[in-house]
Amino acid sequence: MFITAENIRTGEVRTFLGKERILVPDSKHTEVTRSLFAHWETVEECLDLRKYSKFFYVSESEGKWQRGEEVLISTERPISDRPGSKSLSMDHVDSYRVLGIFLEKE
Repeated sequence: MFITAENIRTGEVRTFLGKERILVPDSKHTEVTRSLFAHWETVEECLDLRKYSKFFYVSESEGKWQRGEEVLISTERPISDRPGSKSLSMDHVDSYRVLGIFLEKE
């Protein structure tokens, strides 16, 4: 499985392969705030991305990955950037708009 997505800031189109890790917005947190909740998933386990119009990508140097772990993404500062923190600043996160979800790469 793979996902084709567009970087919302740069317009660059990118393919994310099955083993890559992304942050998926949580649907269980619906209140309007200056931050949003997301959880880590691998692309191959994200067929439910059809429910969302976007997801987030964090380079491995910026984020520590654990499957299912909830992460708070803040659109404002200050935020804790301590190692081991379960929160990230939007400055460290790329937002992508889903263009297509494909079950098999040709």
